[in-house]
Amino acid sequence: MSLISQKARPKNETKREEDVKEKEVEDGKECDVEILEVKRRKTEKTIGRVKRQRFKSINKCTYSDSRHHDRATNKQNMNIQQNSNSSKNFDLISKLPQELMLAILSLVPLKCLLNSARHVSKPWATAIQACLRGKPPGIYIEIIHATEASYFLNIQDYVKGHSERIYLGLSWRFGEIVAISDGMFLLCDRFRLTYVVNPIIKCCFRIPPLPLSKLHAQLRSTIACVPRTGKFKVFLIDDQNVSGVNWYVFNVLRIGIDNTWKEIVRKEVKLLNYTGLLAWKPVHNGDNDIYWITEEGVIVMDVDKEIIIREYPLPPQPVDTFPLPVYLWTGDCLSFFMDEKDSRTYQIYTLDMDSGKWTLYHEIRPFHNAGICSHMLGFDFNIMATSMIFRFWINDQIIFMVMFVPKSISGPTGLATHVHFCYNIKTRQVAKIDFIPIGDFKAWLHTPTLTRC
Repeated sequence: MSLISQKARPKNETKREEDVKEKEVEDGKECDVEILEVKRRKTEKTIGRVKRQRFKSINKCTYSDSRHHDRATNKQNMNIQQNSNSSKNFDLISKLPQELMLAILSLVPLKCLLNSARHVSKPWATAIQACLRGKPPGIYIEIIHATEASYFLNIQDYVKGHSERIYLGLSWRFGEIVAISDGMFLLCDRFRLTYVVNPIIKCCFRIPPLPLSKLHAQLRSTIACVPRTGKFKVFLIDDQNVSGVNWYVFNVLRIGIDNTWKEIVRKEVKLLNYTGLLAWKPVHNGDNDIYWITEEGVIVMDVDKEIIIREYPLPPQPVDTFPLPVYLWTGDCLSFFMDEKDSRTYQIYTLDMDSGKWTLYHEIRPFHNAGICSHMLGFDFNIMATSMIFRFWINDQIIFMVMFVPKSISGPTGLATHVHFCYNIKTRQVAKIDFIPIGDFKAWLHTPTLTRC
């Protein structure tokens, strides 16, 4: 068969003829050179096609894998570099001198420190805890018998200065506040102590049953932090009569140590006409001393050693004084507030720790509570009665609360309204605290902490 005739024939017919000849060779029939040549060409085409496909697939896979591998490697390297930079930043911050670190953290808003920055790392939390100790105290607003949560007001320097509101989420259902020490709240429910709470980190400690023979535990207890430690103690005073002898019995609850009440001290009452009145709240000086106010005098107890270290006489006061005088801590000494019979002049005495004598420190000049305070508030109702309660000192100002009892149209009296004021010792001026709302609120001096109870 000539080449010209082969080229002239259709391609499909030529392919069928080649397949027939190939089958005849496979079946053992005789073959010629042309048939062998056809088979060789077909085999070469098949081998060439397979090589080309393999080369393309290898090139394609190599390109794809190398590209993704490079991207993954670059991303991993970036993550490693970022993590290393972050860890280096942590290390740099933790390696800074403590004074410099505290100076930097003091510029950060308190809300940022409490809500986010303390969660960064353990070194940051430790540094923030040290920073909180150096910050000035603020005011905690306790909302009594309401569904809203209480909150903390960050005060910069003065009561009338800038404030930052931080909601802590502590509900009144836990109880009312009895005392606050280094950020820890001692709570009570009517006549019994219930919890010790740190509202910042949302931890609480349930107080076991009280070893108390009488009611009104909120007037006989307080909480204190052992200096230079994170340990807290709850102290409680009771009076007992054993075989005709009256005793002051002091108990302590060491939180996180034994978690049970322990009797630590007994002191005999030598007063002949003792009435068993323990109507004054104990005063904690913020350090290592607790001042117990009794009918006999002032008993000073060491928080760390749990022993009585000193005793002082009571300040000069009328026998039948009502309302009862108030004892507050004035920064470096114990102060005593007493009002005259007309309830318009208030005298402030301070205790000299060395001589043990009370001296007149300041006298709040006569002013009419209902007249002046209601004029400031713009009340358009007649006030039936007022009650003035001194809360605490902050710098040179005294924070006090006035309870207004208005005359009701439908009945003899209406609901009491609480309003907070501040009195400046130097300027002798009274001003309403604007950022404390009017209503069923109570203000406390408070310093946030990250210590667990």
